[in-house]
Amino acid sequence: MDWKGFTHDLLRIAAGLMFLPHGAQKLFGLWGRDPAILASQSGVGGVIELFGGLLLVVGAVHALDRVSLLGNDGSRILAISRCGLLG
Repeated sequence: MDWKGFTHDLLRIAAGLMFLPHGAQKLFGLWGRDPAILASQSGVGGVIELFGGLLLVVGAVHALDRVSLLGNDGSRILAISRCGLLG
């Protein structure tokens, strides 16, 4: 058994399954949240997370797509840290 390929696929699917519900929550207003406007930062983030997560799960993601997913969340972390919410 190829453990390297197996663990790579397992981590890829797990990451995709973490992005999917976050994007669905933002776009469709699930779990007590109002749906985001698509032209807002939250709306664009929801689209990236939903479709990027789906692409991760099915294995159709290239390095550039992974960078855009990480950049999406990284920009939010940077914005929060500039507001002083991280300490």
